[in-house]
Amino acid sequence: MPYTYSSKTIEDKNIVQSREFDNATDVYVDTFNGGIDRDNLSVSAVNIQEKGEPLIAGRHWFSGNCTVDPVELDGDGEFVALAARHPRGNFIIGYRYDSDDISGGGNIKYWKSLSLVGVEEGMMTITYTQSSYIPKYWTYYRLSGAAELVAKKYFKIYIKYNGVVVYRGESEFQMWLTRTYTATFPCPAGDGLVEVGFYVVPQRDDSDLQVILTMLGGQISAFNRRR
Repeated sequence: MPYTYSSKTIEDKNIVQSREFDNATDVYVDTFNGGIDRDNLSVSAVNIQEKGEPLIAGRHWFSGNCTVDPVELDGDGEFVALAARHPRGNFIIGYRYDSDDISGGGNIKYWKSLSLVGVEEGMMTITYTQSSYIPKYWTYYRLSGAAELVAKKYFKIYIKYNGVVVYRGESEFQMWLTRTYTATFPCPAGDGLVEVGFYVVPQRDDSDLQVILTMLGGQISAFNRRR
């Protein structure tokens, strides 16, 4: 076995027997022709050329700016109330607990999608970048009897591919947030559908009139690698 791959090189100003060189390289040719395929050639084995050009081929799709349809949004009824503790002249719009598909929270609202035509068998990488705003102001301390109730506001990002959840994010509490979410997974040949959504905390003692989340925009991209 140690002599299977014998060393034969062509060096400058050396005269070699062409047949001798062929005999040495035939072993490598036979190995590649019969033993290298997509099942045993890992992605990590595909390197980058000196010119910086990738050796792996693929297709790329991306959406435009993912903005919210204003029809889906409502103004915050608590923030503009006469008894609210806030500076005058401000107004917040966004999703409320009584918005369509939210209905008190505790469920996932898939709000944007990207269709992929001609996906090839290989690996799929989905990237979703989003900017959001969670209102956190004093009026969220609602007085109920002798206790003050605080509306807990956070969301989680979900990504689906052809109906299967491929990414579930952690709870996001930050008031102003821009973040990128990525999922990589094997994919079959055919057409694909990417859907992104968000989960909001279930409503407890909170008012339906409070804005709980505002989506400021984002973008979906998908890269299909094939070998």
